[in-house]
Amino acid sequence: MSARTRRNPSRGMSAAVGLLGVLLIAPPVRPAAQNAPPPIDDAMRRVTRYVVDFVSKFSNVTASEVYVQQRMSDHKTRTLKSDYLLVSLHGSPNLLEFRDVYEVDGKPVGDRDQRLLNVLVSQPEKEWLPRAQALGREGSRYNLEEIGTLNKPLVAFSFLQAGFQPRFVFSLGPLDKKVAPDARLLLFKENQFPLLYRNTPFHGRVWIDDRTGAVLQTELLMGNVTFPDQIITKFAFDAAVGVNVPVEMNEWYSFGSFEVTGKATYGQFRRFGVSSSEQYR
Repeated sequence: MSARTRRNPSRGMSAAVGLLGVLLIAPPVRPAAQNAPPPIDDAMRRVTRYVVDFVSKFSNVTASEVYVQQRMSDHKTRTLKSDYLLVSLHGSPNLLEFRDVYEVDGKPVGDRDQRLLNVLVSQPEKEWLPRAQALGREGSRYNLEEIGTLNKPLVAFSFLQAGFQPRFVFSLGPLDKKVAPDARLLLFKENQFPLLYRNTPFHGRVWIDDRTGAVLQTELLMGNVTFPDQIITKFAFDAAVGVNVPVEMNEWYSFGSFEVTGKATYGQFRRFGVSSSEQYR
């Protein structure tokens, strides 16, 4: 994915032609059904079923994350190595997404024995959430610039859950064979107030398998309408987990006279033993 070129960037997080004719003899010819895009309702049913399956299989999974950020004005870089975790809490319908940074530019961070994964498998559940939130806040301090807390791979994916769908308008686009042979484009835009984040609506695109609804790629746009900040996540099938998992996240952020980019890669997906749940937040 090549870097974008922008002019005068600013910091921010958000015709059809009718034909009228007279047919004297031949009746109108309809295009073959197999060439027409599927109805939006059918596509949303497929993707909703897939998201439910994803959450049930991806809950309580951790992965290794290597996250490289770069400031374009002086090409300064920052490399973060982290455990990426999707955690469920007993009795809660929500899954929580966390990044636990353990290395910054090759130097270890803090006490490895106190990392979140160790807390989850060795401490009472009441300790999980406060420790996870504390580590999340601590990890955000290591970002090259203040880019907020949305720099995680599953934020756009979460909008496909049944509970979030009413907040958005969804529409179907064409097949995009550059992503995959059966990749169907699904566009979304937030249209319910109050908005989820600041004062501009989230919008973006999702690429889904046209037959199964499996998510292949997501794009989240936020903030400035002309030059929005952007997070793109690519997914690939992982046999151990049983669904498409996030394998790469690419980002672009505007800071007035310069940009910051980020690229995170994910691997070594593995499950840890805490309670399962049904909804990702």
